[in-house]
Amino acid sequence: MGYRYKDGVIYMTSYGKAQKVINVRRNPKVGVMVEVGERYADFRGVMIRGHCEVIEDPQVVKETMRLAGESATTAAVPSGAASSVTKRVVLKIPPHKIASWDHTKLGGKY
Repeated sequence: MGYRYKDGVIYMTSYGKAQKVINVRRNPKVGVMVEVGERYADFRGVMIRGHCEVIEDPQVVKETMRLAGESATTAAVPSGAASSVTKRVVLKIPPHKIASWDHTKLGGKY
């Protein structure tokens, strides 16, 4: 899932009827994990826990989609996604607890 980390908060968009959004509406406690690496010795990552807020404002959705899709060559909403703005919501996650790991620091000794 694409995301944007801005001002200490994680923002993502999803379809309002997606199961993850239904689950968040039921229980806003979430965990978000980002990990990179091809082998165990290369893994680095972060796990962020927080309470997710669902934002339904189409202008906020459009802006979040633009920011999450931003690159050096464009500042527009990703192609094909603009028509889905009214069906989408923003998931806003301010971190409450953060854990990270970097297996490259283990030097091959686990």
